[in-house]
Amino acid sequence: MTRQGVSLIKLLCDMTNLRNNQHRPKDIRALLSIKERNVTWDQGFEEGNEWVIASVQSDKYKKRLLTWLESKNIDRECEVLLLDGYCNIKQIITWGKFVENASGYFQGHYFKVVDLDATWVLEYTEIGSSRFGLYA
Repeated sequence: MTRQGVSLIKLLCDMTNLRNNQHRPKDIRALLSIKERNVTWDQGFEEGNEWVIASVQSDKYKKRLLTWLESKNIDRECEVLLLDGYCNIKQIITWGKFVENASGYFQGHYFKVVDLDATWVLEYTEIGSSRFGLYA
């Protein structure tokens, strides 16, 4: 196999997850756009709707949001990427730290949280709604 063929195979293998710290926003966008064609969104609070109110403005809504996040049964040590709307990496943290500091994230700015293996995604919009899905 040629050196070019080996490089192409390595690139394709590296694009199956987000563990390569050399990924550019363009690479992350490309990977997620392929995966998002086959995402299965979890049920939200209301039947037939995957979106939930994701607010930390009152104790009632904050508790509801935290309960919803914890219901995803994600290992607290799972490493995740916090991405902005352009797939720029804003932070690499654990799921546990993300949930503990939810008040600092759910503040009206679009973001995505994706695990490094790109098996699931949490999306938050500027209007204060969020959804969670599994990539096929």
